[in-house]
Amino acid sequence: MTVEQLEQRVTCLSWNNEGTNLAVGLTHGFIIYSTELLLSEEGWLSEVIRRPVLGGVSIVALHGQGNLVVLVGWDSGHRDTVTILDLSADDTVNEDLSVLARVKLSSVVYEVCFHPRMLLVGIQTGLIYLFDHALQMIESFQASTPASTSRQKGDTLALGTMLVEKLACGICYSQLYGVILGPTTGTVRCICYASERHVQSSLLQEPFSDLGKKLTPQLTVNVVEVHRNEVGCITITPDGVRALTVSQRGTSVKLLDVENHVVICQFSRGTTPNAVHALGLLVSSTETIAACISGAGTFHLFHIRTADTLDARAVGVANTDPWVSGHSFMRAWTDYRNSVCPKTRLVIPEDELYETLCREEDCGKSIYSMVLRHAAKKDSCVALVVQRCMSPQGITRKARLLSVQVELSAKDSMKILRSFYFPRDEL
Repeated sequence: MTVEQLEQRVTCLSWNNEGTNLAVGLTHGFIIYSTELLLSEEGWLSEVIRRPVLGGVSIVALHGQGNLVVLVGWDSGHRDTVTILDLSADDTVNEDLSVLARVKLSSVVYEVCFHPRMLLVGIQTGLIYLFDHALQMIESFQASTPASTSRQKGDTLALGTMLVEKLACGICYSQLYGVILGPTTGTVRCICYASERHVQSSLLQEPFSDLGKKLTPQLTVNVVEVHRNEVGCITITPDGVRALTVSQRGTSVKLLDVENHVVICQFSRGTTPNAVHALGLLVSSTETIAACISGAGTFHLFHIRTADTLDARAVGVANTDPWVSGHSFMRAWTDYRNSVCPKTRLVIPEDELYETLCREEDCGKSIYSMVLRHAAKKDSCVALVVQRCMSPQGITRKARLLSVQVELSAKDSMKILRSFYFPRDEL
């Protein structure tokens, strides 16, 4: 096998919050694809940039359409190092010209979530670090279980922000919301970070020196119990207001109000335990669409009116009866009885996913990644699903992207429209 063939191995996948860009980590670098043209009539997966990286890429993280990307190396000597790159910099002469910041941690990094104002980094010991844009540590937290003994298939770090200024005591600030693993089994931390604060002197009622005790804390954290088993996957809306969580058991999916740190709805995937690899969430003023894909390749989609989530009693999730909440069996029965069932299901096919040679080399099971996007047509959306067969070494030769059309008002509401393979051999 040639070196060129080895360099084509896919190591990781990552979406930006809006689902417009897909980053693919390789054993020699990374590729960023644009999915904007997938929603057109002809549909196409467009390559935006391909860049080699010394030591390869085991984790890649994006935000929006910006020119910043966060990388963790693939080679054993680089897996504990996080780097922020500026893709607009010319690094043809010196690779360090594109490096904005770099930090070496005490253990192997297993997950990264990136926003220009904050970086979440999880390492195998179970520590989760919060860094600023210069990779200066803001805070650190301990997850309930070390990643080395409970490796997650899905994402367990999530960030989103409205980028809207808020006002308090003459101080303007923007809020960044996030959800990470909590300190005990089944819990998550809802974090709120107030950044880019500045004073509007015209609004001050007293001297600035007296305002110190009135400022909103820059970082606030609230722990919420969402599941009875270890949390296995988390996703969040781009504005950070709503999040979706599922446990490693995979039977129920919870909708979380991040700003008020309460569970407002529960969706039932089924009674048979199965690991959920990916979650998707779309929230508009009129409807809420949630989705999940299990290890068996089953795609479940849930649809409710957003108005129903404004009052947790509408779906019966928030039962405040102390007798019920104090008995796990009764609490489980109450949750199950009031859960929202899937609107539709789809089994992701594995046929023709790989050529014979590719199957022999990968010899693993399919894993999935997903993002939901709004469609131009009313009462519809598009699910972009990435399917790949990962080897025990954590790599695969080829993956495919499926474009799934969802018609919320139709009886047969889901169908696969297009399929694209990447990386292409000729590139």
